[in-house]
Amino acid sequence: MSEKKILGVLGATGQQGGSVVDFVLNDSELSKQYAIRAFTRDPSKPAAESLAKRGVEVVGGDSGDLDTLKKRLVGVDTLFLMTPMAAGGPITEYETGKGIANAAVEAGVQYIIYSTLPYANKISEGKVSVPHFDDKAKTEEYIRTLPVKSSFYCPGFFMQNFDSMMAPQAQEDGSFAIQVALAGDIKVPIIDVDKDTGNFVGAVLADPEKYNHKTVHAASDFLSMNEVAKLLSDITGKNVKFQQVEAKDYLTFLPEALRDDILSMFLFYKWGFFGPDTESIVKQIDKSPRVPLNTLDKYFRQKPPL
Repeated sequence: MSEKKILGVLGATGQQGGSVVDFVLNDSELSKQYAIRAFTRDPSKPAAESLAKRGVEVVGGDSGDLDTLKKRLVGVDTLFLMTPMAAGGPITEYETGKGIANAAVEAGVQYIIYSTLPYANKISEGKVSVPHFDDKAKTEEYIRTLPVKSSFYCPGFFMQNFDSMMAPQAQEDGSFAIQVALAGDIKVPIIDVDKDTGNFVGAVLADPEKYNHKTVHAASDFLSMNEVAKLLSDITGKNVKFQQVEAKDYLTFLPEALRDDILSMFLFYKWGFFGPDTESIVKQIDKSPRVPLNTLDKYFRQKPPL
């Protein structure tokens, strides 16, 4: 059998990177084609050690030390690159993504799969800026100018948000409320990022030439918050409502820069998560890129956030 290609995964112990690692290891075809080099800030942490026990090569990799990162990228054929939010940080997410992409090209990486998001400022014609959307979009634009093959994974709204900042809150009357600074009738594409990031990225890995220079939009559902609340009510038998919260009262416990970023994100949704053609884009998404996608119905039935 020919030698395996090396798949580099940045942020391999995080949501998206971890999903890619898990999917490739468990896919009968991809696991024969790719050996994984997992990059993580601290290889001694339990999550990293767990990957090593599964046969993954685990190395230290930090965007703050690009020289070391470049050395460890040597030999990587394909790189999954995901840049974390940098709201209020010393450098922007765009600067981080640009630096890593340059290091990858200089190290000889042949193909970059970048986790991107829509360019909110352009789509809204300058009416709203969402730093973690716009910086990812600018990074995508930059990668497209580099002498490297590339594709772009663009996920919708994470189902996991209903377990955290949007978890239903118990009300005095015994009901529950999903509270968001967003109108209840605005629809958003929704994805199980933990399960299906690897599913979509796996499709790219299986046929990289097909996806070269293309954007892979990713979502299983297209629902409003009113519809999400009704779905959860139907599944659990409990009274779950949606409540639109005033922006000034929402997520007040967060640091200001991060809070402003998230509030801008919800404001942007009225232009469409993927832009004005969001509904048609969602309809065209392959609902079984490698295996069938998880739906929000199945997600809530597996672990209701109540």
